[in-house]
Amino acid sequence: MLFLTFANINNRGNCYFYFLQGLLSMVFIIYAKRASTLLRWFFVSLFLLSLATKIPAKDGVRFSNDYVLIINSHTESSSWSNNLISPVMDNVSATSGLDVFTEHMNMVVLDNENLLSDFQDYLFEKYQAKKPRLLILLDTSTVLLKEGIKQHWKDIPTILCAEQDFIGSPSSYFKKKALAPEERIPLSKFLECCNLTFLHSPVYTKENVDLMRYVIPNMNKLIFVADERYINLHISWELSELIKEEYGQIKYEFLSAEKITTDELMEKLSYVDNFRTGVLFSSWLQTANVAGNTLLLANSHKIFAANSTAPLFCLRYSNIKNDGMIGGYVFDNDAYINKLLATITEVLNGTEPRDIPYYCPSRGVPVFNYAMLLQKGLSLDVCPPGSRFIAMPPTFFQENKYLLLTCLLGLVGFIFLLIQQNRIRSLRRVKDAQEKLKNTNDKLAMVLGVANILSWKWDVQSKTIHYDLNKKLEEENSNNIQESYLLTEEQYFGQIADEDCDSIRQAYESVKEGKVKRINTQYRVNRFNGRFEGVYWVEAHAVVATWDKSGKPRTIIGSLLDITERKRMEEALVLEKERAEESSRLKSAFLANISHEIRTPLNAIVGFSTILLATEDEEEKQEYIDIIEKNNELLLQLVSDIIDLSKIEAGSLDFNYSDVELNELMQELEVTVSPKINQNKVALVFEPGLPVCHLYTDKSRVAQLLLNMLINAAKFTTEGSIRFGYEKRENTLYFYVTDTGCGIPKEKQEAIFKRFVKLDDFSQGTGLGLSICQVIAQQMGGEIGVESEEGKGSTFWFTLPYDSLTAK
Repeated sequence: MLFLTFANINNRGNCYFYFLQGLLSMVFIIYAKRASTLLRWFFVSLFLLSLATKIPAKDGVRFSNDYVLIINSHTESSSWSNNLISPVMDNVSATSGLDVFTEHMNMVVLDNENLLSDFQDYLFEKYQAKKPRLLILLDTSTVLLKEGIKQHWKDIPTILCAEQDFIGSPSSYFKKKALAPEERIPLSKFLECCNLTFLHSPVYTKENVDLMRYVIPNMNKLIFVADERYINLHISWELSELIKEEYGQIKYEFLSAEKITTDELMEKLSYVDNFRTGVLFSSWLQTANVAGNTLLLANSHKIFAANSTAPLFCLRYSNIKNDGMIGGYVFDNDAYINKLLATITEVLNGTEPRDIPYYCPSRGVPVFNYAMLLQKGLSLDVCPPGSRFIAMPPTFFQENKYLLLTCLLGLVGFIFLLIQQNRIRSLRRVKDAQEKLKNTNDKLAMVLGVANILSWKWDVQSKTIHYDLNKKLEEENSNNIQESYLLTEEQYFGQIADEDCDSIRQAYESVKEGKVKRINTQYRVNRFNGRFEGVYWVEAHAVVATWDKSGKPRTIIGSLLDITERKRMEEALVLEKERAEESSRLKSAFLANISHEIRTPLNAIVGFSTILLATEDEEEKQEYIDIIEKNNELLLQLVSDIIDLSKIEAGSLDFNYSDVELNELMQELEVTVSPKINQNKVALVFEPGLPVCHLYTDKSRVAQLLLNMLINAAKFTTEGSIRFGYEKRENTLYFYVTDTGCGIPKEKQEAIFKRFVKLDDFSQGTGLGLSICQVIAQQMGGEIGVESEEGKGSTFWFTLPYDSLTAK
């Protein structure tokens, strides 16, 4: 059996050969099934020729230089292996001058002890002339060479890079079966006698499933695509166990390279539901038997990765970067390679690998191929927060960072020049500023004068107070203005009103003694100008300016502000507050009373309605009906008053203007009010002012004013007459209601237009009617008032604007 495994990739010519061989493999896979018999024999001949020309020789290699040997358990086309081999070759050759050789075990086809023995014979015969300076093993299956390495190269420095931190028996690698937990041997225990350090490159199985569920929220099926190498069988076992334990709703399927062809895989992937199925890729190595020889077909996964409509996730960074997968949850590849290169340097510099701690990446992150995301029609929004992207186009700032840095440096230099220039100008302006300082002080003194603020300085030692007098604007041109004057402490405190003198003296003494550093107080001062002119209020501020050597205040500075007008305003505000509180009290009394006022007609309505049902006498029924109607009207009036009051409070009292014929309105009111008076003792008389009078006004509001006055007149007039009407007086109409009732005492006439005021506490009503009438009259542009004499009757009146040119 022939298999292509042993090659020295430091020989660049071999690279071209393997490239050609891989190309032939791809062509064979694509066309072998479809070609004619003649073409098939042509392709087979090409394969046999390629195999025959590259069977590895067993002659030993002659070394002219020290070297590093890499043993890779996979093939030379493995993305994971090449991701580590390439940077090691470039770095070691460049930094240490050593040669780097690579041997590939090709565990895909190495499936028994005899083949392993053949590979060991080939390896140790080829490199028998000189032992490597450093041995780098890729994957745990290379540990199968442990005994041979120990026998031929003894305690050789070794670095192991593997995806698992445990190993199994040789048969598990040959038979390609997953290891149960109890069959696993920890690497630390197995290799404790070797001169070896370990760099773990873990595969994040659970994290990748979670990532796929994030990108595909409705995922109910997971397809794992891989060949049947030992590592993939182990990952498949982990996936199936994980789905059973944590994701029972997800269906699991393993598509193996040993069971189906690449064409069959592509056909299966073409029917995948991208919204419900996630595809996870590991590796895809296939073998073919050609003329009795085992041929390894590599890199065919790039075909279906590029042509599949389904987005493919993967477990390794190299597949994301190079092989067309959209992404996966992986560790930081750059950090891992840097750690590997640092470990190689450390070993080549003399450190024993057994003295270097094992390394494992701290954690992984979601990584996506930006170009593949776009190719598969996915946006960055499907990626979880914190994701990293490969091949993402640089931002404007990243692309132009050097240009921006140059501009920034130039800007800094320009700003520095501006600062220097500004400094020179500042020095030139010092003289101008000093000249302006006097003008500024003069303006400040003028401002203090306008604000009526006096500044003063108290010399504690001499017990004198020096005042700076501010010139009035209108006195600036006077030459006889006294700019300051001096007072002794006794003279100063002698001007303070007796009520405040003691407390103010005590406050200033506290400052003088250093008990407090500043005061802010208000007090009254007696004003004298040859004679006593009254008392005015001042607001004083004082603060310690300087101290003597013993730490006591030496000078105190302060200001005086005349706040007499402010105090008057405060007193006015207090008075208004008291009035508002009184109004609130009256409103509370009204609310307490209104419940009684509403309950009274309600009780009458409910009570007489019940009695009415039980009464058969028609005359008695009519009497009850009259009582119910009267209380209905009273209750309606109460509700109307309350509604109008609420509108007045809210400022939303509405008016609807239209043309109104006043005589018709008055006659309607006469008909409305007549039933409410005792017509045998009281005469209701309407006195028209004009034969016809049109007024553009709010009919309902005018009726409300007159009706309120007429009802009040009817309520307090037991005999005599009630006369109402209107008169034209220049540009106004004067409306009046005159009765011969009890009249209103003179001292109470002003109060009746206030809210909640009732002259007779026993009469029904809210005390709001006249108050509402006053607001209505004023908002319609008129006035309202009363003329009354106790015992002789009253006349309530109001006026409205009247323009004969606009009146219809």
